[in-house]
Amino acid sequence: MPTTSSFSGLNIARGGLNASQVMVDVASKNIANAEDSHYTRQRAVSASIPYRTSQNKWHFEISGGVKNVDIERIHDQFVFDRHRKSLTSQEEAGFLKDKLKHISNYFPEVDGFGISNELDNYFSAWSNLITNPSESANKVVLAASADRLAETIKFLRRNIKDFQSSMDKEIEVYANEINEMTKEIAHINSEIFRAAEKQEQVNSITPVNELRDRRDELELAIAKLVNIEVDRGVFESNSASTESITETGADYVLSVSGFTLVDGTRHDKIAARSSSSTDSFVDLKYIRSDHREFNMNKAISSGKIGAIFDLRGTVLNNKKDGFEDGIIQSYLDDLDSFAKTIIEKTNSIYSGTRADKLRSNKPVFNDIQRTIVQKVREINEGSFFIQTFDLNEKLIGRKEIFIDAQTSIKDVMDQINSNSDDNNDSAPSNDVDDLFVAKIIDDAFYIESKGVSGRYKISINDNGTNFAGALGLNRFFDGNDARNIQLSLPLQTNPEIISPYYHNENGKELIANKMSQLKYEHIDFETREGNVKTTLGDFLTRMITQVSSDGAIAIDDFETKDTVARQIKAEFQAIGKVSVDEELIDLIRFQAGYSANAKVISTIDEMLDTVLGLKR
Repeated sequence: MPTTSSFSGLNIARGGLNASQVMVDVASKNIANAEDSHYTRQRAVSASIPYRTSQNKWHFEISGGVKNVDIERIHDQFVFDRHRKSLTSQEEAGFLKDKLKHISNYFPEVDGFGISNELDNYFSAWSNLITNPSESANKVVLAASADRLAETIKFLRRNIKDFQSSMDKEIEVYANEINEMTKEIAHINSEIFRAAEKQEQVNSITPVNELRDRRDELELAIAKLVNIEVDRGVFESNSASTESITETGADYVLSVSGFTLVDGTRHDKIAARSSSSTDSFVDLKYIRSDHREFNMNKAISSGKIGAIFDLRGTVLNNKKDGFEDGIIQSYLDDLDSFAKTIIEKTNSIYSGTRADKLRSNKPVFNDIQRTIVQKVREINEGSFFIQTFDLNEKLIGRKEIFIDAQTSIKDVMDQINSNSDDNNDSAPSNDVDDLFVAKIIDDAFYIESKGVSGRYKISINDNGTNFAGALGLNRFFDGNDARNIQLSLPLQTNPEIISPYYHNENGKELIANKMSQLKYEHIDFETREGNVKTTLGDFLTRMITQVSSDGAIAIDDFETKDTVARQIKAEFQAIGKVSVDEELIDLIRFQAGYSANAKVISTIDEMLDTVLGLKR
């Protein structure tokens, strides 16, 4: 009766022995890497060798045994992609939350601290001047209060601006990190491609799966910084194990909103660079292989760098050394608008006090023919009065100056310098044009005495144009906005020269009355959303509330995205994370299989020895 060849049995047992050894090795490797969060569990996939029919006269079937066909990663690519995208959103939300919390620390609006307190002290100092206008101590207190308000505003702006500028360093660091990681991914792709070309056998553990694990780890690290899309090309399902779906070949592409950073074994770089030598901020540039550069600011929509652009801004406006967008830039813009309004409104009122001469603090009149309301948008259509006084504070001349949509600064000067009988007394030497002259010096607007300086005084009584306030004529505050607001230098040097009176055609009245009213006046403030009409205090409260609100929204957004990211991560790890208990059970099972195959070989060896011994 025919029997299966002993040598065929040896081959079958040897195949089973090899298969069991690979399974033991894979299980041991899984256990050794159980604590590695980026390691994906592997599994040796085996399949039976097809039966073959003997070629002798009995034609019986011979079993082929078992062979290894793959060592697969227990990995779901589609769940991994969801995990990567949720991680990007989680990192962006966490970054925004932390940064906005930091910014909120710059607004310690509690009793005795902050801009709100200094604003109240400033208006209180003006009110105190009402009780005793000539008291030097009250003027000193007023000057000190104005100085503290200005310094608090500038200090706050510097802190926020420095925080905004510091983000450029983070962009540079992150750009370098991305370049290093994309370079490594390209190298990994070349190694995977090389292994695929060699068609490596799986009778021993190969490093391809570890390379894919490392590439996934790098993808997650990049995804924390920017929003990426990954295309692995053609996917192929292993016929012996339908759970194994991996890419074959080198058709791997990693990109950011159309900017390709990795294409197979090639990678392109990004860099943080200024658009010009005068820019104080950097843009994120994509450097193509032909060395052409493309601005990526708008392309980065999430991740830590996306959060930086949301905070800092993406479109630079060189005219204001800032951005047209960005959360932090909106805080700076609101603070500038607040300071600018204080400067202009205070100066507009204070310009009604008497001075030896008037000079603008804005050298903007390089084109004296240009429409003034177009050149200086803070100036409105309307009229104002030029007033002159003798040394006894007697009003001796008053001329009305008109401004409309077509009026240029030259037209204003021509009106001031025109020969007119301002007092209707036919006197040839006591009109405004007889005593003062308007001119442009180094692009700045001046009204100076024609005779001996100090013999006559001049003031401006505004009627809605904001001409004096916008140009800073006879100003109480120097500066244009929160960057450079300060008490005017003459008043800093000698607070006692602060004038307590405002002059008009009816005589003089306490300027402190008008300043106190300013506290409650509803004023137009420029904001990114448009003009807001409110009081100084309410606008400041609005700005502080916005900072607090943005922080609260960021916290809620982070908590939501963090929960989603954790759930998806748990789902992903449930697929590929190593369970030591399961692997130990498998290891015992595979070792038993190894022992069984070894026993078969040992038994066949003993049988052959017996048969050969009988023959001898």
